[in-house]
Amino acid sequence: MFENVVAGLVSGVVVSILVLVIGRFWKAVVVPWFEERVYKDLHVEGKWYSLYVDTGDYRQEIISLKRHGHSISGHIICKTGADDGEEYSVCGSFRNLLLPLTYEAADKQKSDRGTITLMSTYNGERFVGEIAMYETNTDSIGTTKVIWFRSKVDLDRTLTYIKLHREQLDKIRARELKIREDMREFFEEFTKEFSERKKQEQREKDDVIEGESKRLENNS
Repeated sequence: MFENVVAGLVSGVVVSILVLVIGRFWKAVVVPWFEERVYKDLHVEGKWYSLYVDTGDYRQEIISLKRHGHSISGHIICKTGADDGEEYSVCGSFRNLLLPLTYEAADKQKSDRGTITLMSTYNGERFVGEIAMYETNTDSIGTTKVIWFRSKVDLDRTLTYIKLHREQLDKIRARELKIREDMREFFEEFTKEFSERKKQEQREKDDVIEGESKRLENNS
């Protein structure tokens, strides 16, 4: 009787282990294999170059992506700016032209982490989107626009274009600011002059009234 109970327990444990092993094998090997066979989206694996278009230092990164079916994993290295040399790991998925990722600092002593949401454009040659990040310096969550390029040459050409037009835009904004300042000074001066003119007119009216009153008093 006791031997039967032991045999039943052992059989149950063995079956549970087999189910667990088979389940993990299925998820880790069979499912990715099947997804790879039926995968119809863009092949986004490989090297990418990122550009943060709204930052003052035009932060740039090199991204290496790996793909298993729709699952994405990878590595980011910052190449410019205050975080030059910092490394990050990323993971996510790619479906229907959308690439949502989470990232975190490779250095576990740092708390840098966030999300990146991108959309494939230019026939698969670029990703455009935004990154939401935790900023350790300000202890806050910030967002900024980012573009990923397949080609470093394409990035450099785009960066030159952005810098040129940003300089032109800055000059236009400076001129607009000068015009607004001139208009503000004009209206202040006009308001002051108009007020003084009204006061002068009122004084002249008062003088006329006072003179007429004195004339009437003298006549009476």
